[in-house]
Amino acid sequence: MLGDERALAAYPFRSLLDAGISLSFGSDYPGEGFYEPLRGIHLAVNREGPERITVEEAIGCYTRGSAYAEVYEDSKGTITPGKLADLVVLSGDPLSVPPGEIEKLSVVQTIVGGKAVYQTQPLTVLTKEMTPSR
Repeated sequence: MLGDERALAAYPFRSLLDAGISLSFGSDYPGEGFYEPLRGIHLAVNREGPERITVEEAIGCYTRGSAYAEVYEDSKGTITPGKLADLVVLSGDPLSVPPGEIEKLSVVQTIVGGKAVYQTQPLTVLTKEMTPSR
């Protein structure tokens, strides 16, 4: 409805981040798939045109950016000692999978306040001895 040129400028994520503006992505809006965080990251990273952003930036919009938007950056938004420890464990590393496969990842564990509240299966924890050498 907007035409190709105007549509490419919709959701000006790159321009806003480059201007130093903190973006907050959330899961409370059903439009465009951003209500599903992995889908929202996928869309922001894989869009065509100049406004696409990196995986790191998209994750930051859902985490640090959202904590900043609600004035809770001192207690959440990053995995830092003393913060709330609300996080998810994914089935793969969104920074390592091909960008087109980000939305195929799934949540295997959810941790709220440092306590596991959801888990799809027992997790294997890598110890230093188990970690592959590089």
